[in-house]
Amino acid sequence: MAMHTANNTFLFILLGVGLNFFGKDTSMEIFLLNAIFTGIITVIVLFLNKKYNWSEN
Repeated sequence: MAMHTANNTFLFILLGVGLNFFGKDTSMEIFLLNAIFTGIITVIVLFLNKKYNWSEN
């Protein structure tokens, strides 16, 4: 859920600064930026999971 929330927040921020990325005209730059951001969030969530043992609770 954390990754999904972070991804949506990032996309809404991009939309808020005027980058329109919805629809069939999605640019490769937006796709790559989102993929990189999602990868970073994944690493952070996995690190925090290991540090705080979220999956054990």
